[in-house]
Order: sequence, then C-alpha cells, then structure tokens
Amino acid sequence: KRIALIGDSHAVSIRNQLIEQAEARGYGVYFSVPNIPLFDSRFPVSGMDAQLEDPRTRAVVLHYKSTKFDKPRNRERAQAFIARSLEHNVPVFLIAPVPIYDELVPRYMYTAQQSGTSYDRLQFTRADSRAHDAAFWDMAADLPTEGLTVIDPTALLCPEGPCLYYDAELHPYYYDDHHMTLTGAAMLTPDIRGLLDKID
Repeated sequence: KRIALIGDSHAVSIRNQLIEQAEARGYGVYFSVPNIPLFDSRFPVSGMDAQLEDPRTRAVVLHYKSTKFDKPRNRERAQAFIARSLEHNVPVFLIAPVPIYDELVPRYMYTAQQSGTSYDRLQFTRADSRAHDAAFWDMAADLPTEGLTVIDPTALLCPEGPCLYYDAELHPYYYDDHHMTLTGAAMLTPDIRGLLDKID
C-alpha cells in the first residue's frame, strides 16, 4: 500500500512526519522528484496516471505554499489533477497552506531574545492567514466534496487567538519565514493521523 505525496518544498517539510505515521500503518510514501510537479510545464497532469491506476496507490496528498495558488494556471492544473485522481477512484487529501510570516522566524526570535523584547510582533490570527490564502480557499470551494478532503493546518497552528510559531521551550516552528522545521511539522501529527484514518 502506498500514498503519493505531491507538492513543493512545503511538502518536503512535512514529508518525514507523513512517512513516520504512514509506515506505522504499513504504507509506503512516494514523493515526486520534480520540485514543483503539476505547476511545472514539464510535468503533465497525466504524468501520474500509471501510479493512479496501480491498485497499491491508496491516496494522494497535495501540499503547496499558498502563493503557488495565486496563478490561475496553477489552480486550473491542481483542479484538473484532483479530478483525474478521483476518476481513478483514488481519494485526494489537500492540505491547505501553512501560515507565512513577514520575517525569518528564527532570526526574529533571536533578535527579540537578545534585546529583551516581546515575541508578539510577528503574530496574526487564523482569519488573517485564511484571508492571505484567499486564492487557495476560493479554489477549494469549487472542488468536488466526494473523494476529496481539505485539511486546514491553521486549526492546529492557530488554535486560539494568534497563530503559533514556536513552542513552550522556544523551539521555532519555521526555519525561515514559511518552511516548517521538524518541530513545526510535528504539530500537524493529528491532521496526518486523521488523514490516515480516512484511508484505512
């Protein structure tokens, strides 16, 4: 049994967490070699047909940075690929973009620590994050509901009030302004387990 993970460097950020949880349930995880499949003209929407037709492929997981969906062509290709997967009876799990910050998170935290100032200046709310990702959410609203699950990581990353970008021990959830660290990716474990529950 296997799961195909498709996306950009944001998919790479959660890959280890997905592999760990999937392997515990007997699934292999396959990751596309091109860094931006689907949105790269060299990667046709039909490029994974052989994998989709393989009965071992039980699901597809898509995850990209929010700005990838700002281009209409990218949204169209994502919609076309999702439709193609569902035609092959392969369920799709679309993980919404994670919040993006205006500054490099570790550097900001280091500077704040050295100066004795608050860490709060980078904070924003879940509503702010969803507004920033409006192009993605508009696309998601037009997608079929049968066979597709949209997972919103801000439910975990922004549980109450401001979105979180570090833990209680001041370990940052990002290694720059938008890529998650292993600590940050671990925050999405409940989402990944829920995803796997729906495949099993």
